[in-house]
Amino acid sequence: MPVTVAVREVGTFTKLADKTTIPGDPPRRLNTRADLYGRLAEPLDLTLGFENYKDEGMGDKFQSLFDYLKKTSKPGTSLEEVVGADFVSNRRNLHIFARSPYEKNKKMQEIQAIKQNGVIFLCDKAEDVEDTSLPYGYKFEQYMTLSEEGYTRSKYEKVSNATCSKALFRTSIDSGKETIKVLYAAEIDAIDRAGNFVELKTTSNNYHKWLQYNSLSEYLQSYLGNIKYIIHGKKNWNEQKVYRTDRVWTHEIPKMPVTWNKTTCFEALFGILQRIKSKLEYDDEALVVRIERGEEITFDPRIGSSPKCRLSSSTVGIRADRVLMKRCRCLFSMCLLRLHHKLLLCAFLKVHWLWRIWHIILVHSRHVKTAEH
Repeated sequence: MPVTVAVREVGTFTKLADKTTIPGDPPRRLNTRADLYGRLAEPLDLTLGFENYKDEGMGDKFQSLFDYLKKTSKPGTSLEEVVGADFVSNRRNLHIFARSPYEKNKKMQEIQAIKQNGVIFLCDKAEDVEDTSLPYGYKFEQYMTLSEEGYTRSKYEKVSNATCSKALFRTSIDSGKETIKVLYAAEIDAIDRAGNFVELKTTSNNYHKWLQYNSLSEYLQSYLGNIKYIIHGKKNWNEQKVYRTDRVWTHEIPKMPVTWNKTTCFEALFGILQRIKSKLEYDDEALVVRIERGEEITFDPRIGSSPKCRLSSSTVGIRADRVLMKRCRCLFSMCLLRLHHKLLLCAFLKVHWLWRIWHIILVHSRHVKTAEH
């Protein structure tokens, strides 16, 4: 059956340095100054403003998403109603699933899935570590967006990724009579005067190399983020200076001479989500999706060479060595929805997954607790 993917925006917010949010904040306005487009008379120097730069944007798994939900949910609404979807994820996981038929990454991709309170949470198992390289793309974003006051930003402005703009999406993926819904947040670089989301990227690839190496990734990222068009900052491979900017419309990318098919990608996305959903019938069940180049996608309820997980009606039983358990670093992603002040405390969700080991050692989560005051 043909698969359709309908991306619906729920709202926008600013993620602050402490991972709390300002709901309703729009992305930065795109700078439409004519001399910033086409061949540039003065190249944009991407090396400015990095004095004492530090990666402060890492570590936001579901924290800002749930903070937004907490602040925008109506009193008396349950967690399941607030989420309104089968899955909670980030855009990257969906991107990995969709491009899996054309996977070129030799490194295995692992996505953990755990069901809690009727909702399946998808968690990227890759470690979120500080990026010590200089992200020149952030500087390009500064050049191409306006200040909060609506002015061109100084080229000497300090670069920081402590805050960013995000949009929340509730996307429906349909095949025949079955619909799968996913709630996720995605960073948005800019918004134009017409209210369209815009992606800003730098590249040193020519057109043919871009088609071969970047077109699929940028199309999926843009489509799943409801991005109308991408603005490319062209630079030489040996110099961090943008000498030209060009616009690429998202809907035009699949019509170019690419070596992939968007229908195949959407079918893969639906198929993987459908299999996860069918395998996780009850709360506390968990599995790992493994995607590797040239290999069949696996849905593994086992923990490496450990005994198999015993899937019962409500729990996943895992025998794990206590020494290894102590070595695990657990990341807790909590959602606390205050549904009525001093009367009802509801929907306390704790998604608890493990990492910094080769495989998952333990998945444990607590049930949502409700208490009336």
